Amino acid sequence: MSAIDDLIALDCGHGFCAECWRGYLQTQVDDGKSAVQTRCPQHKCSRIVPTNFFSRFCDEERQKKYQEWCLRTYVDENATVKWCTNPVGCQYACEYQGVETVDVHCLCAFIWCWSCGEEAHKPASCKTVNQWNVKNSAESENISWIRAHTKKCPKCHKPIEKNQGCNHMVCSKAGGCGHEFCWLCLGEWSTHGTATGGYYQCNIYDKQSKEGKHADEEKSRLKAKHALDKYMFYFERFMDHDRGMKLTVTEEQDIEGKVQKLHDDHGFEIIELQFLYDALRQVRACRRILKWTYVYGYYLDDSNEKNLFEFLQKNLEEKTDALHEMLEK
Repeated sequence: MSAIDDLIALDCGHGFCAECWRGYLQTQVDDGKSAVQTRCPQHKCSRIVPTNFFSRFCDEERQKKYQEWCLRTYVDENATVKWCTNPVGCQYACEYQGVETVDVHCLCAFIWCWSCGEEAHKPASCKTVNQWNVKNSAESENISWIRAHTKKCPKCHKPIEKNQGCNHMVCSKAGGCGHEFCWLCLGEWSTHGTATGGYYQCNIYDKQSKEGKHADEEKSRLKAKHALDKYMFYFERFMDHDRGMKLTVTEEQDIEGKVQKLHDDHGFEIIELQFLYDALRQVRACRRILKWTYVYGYYLDDSNEKNLFEFLQKNLEEKTDALHEMLEK
């Protein structure tokens, strides 16, 4: 209830002293990004406090924080501006007014897709990349492996992997039932012996197979094994190029050492050796492209187009490996 002669007001006319403004605005900045929507302290007044009031009443640290909140709000609420999606973190944002899908080359050296925010992934589409990421993170591949490499115990129906050569299977008592059966025909082991073909053969199974009793089961298992083998083929090559791409980051430091040595020992100008950095960046770009070609190829149906694609892919792979090897030497 102090008597104040010098009241400071917005154009709404609600006046407050400088000390009150200072305490109020600094508290708003400390509360977070909502500071950019700070309203006049008068109850139910909707007037937004302008930027110059924060500059006037906040200390230097809070002024910087307020500017950061303003920038973040502008980016988050603007459809034409997005933050860089570098997984290791980045302070930059990009503005793009177009409608076509483009790759953004950030100042932090990370290249990302404007549409989905993932790492730049041409020639694979955003939809294909999403399918691939879901496939990699889901439990579906575990299920495929189980279907391809195990059979269910005929008594308790727990999946069992065959880890020895003999057809005599024992369902583990730890988590299973201890039932003994034949891996091939799934019949009780007590019915087997020399009359059924011995330990490593089972003519019961052969007979049942001829009668078509195991056709659907084997077809399903072979189909699951083929799908799993295909996935592993593409996934391993995808990861190999991903590792190769990441290696170029550490190799950049090696290049710096080589450039300095060539400069010191042989008198080459630094500018003359720029081609080494260009080659390294080219290898990194090619590794990234090759990495995503395996995702594209995984979902590509067998056709003449796929044959041409694989020819071009192989060609790029050979040239990239050759360039990478020359750089390392």
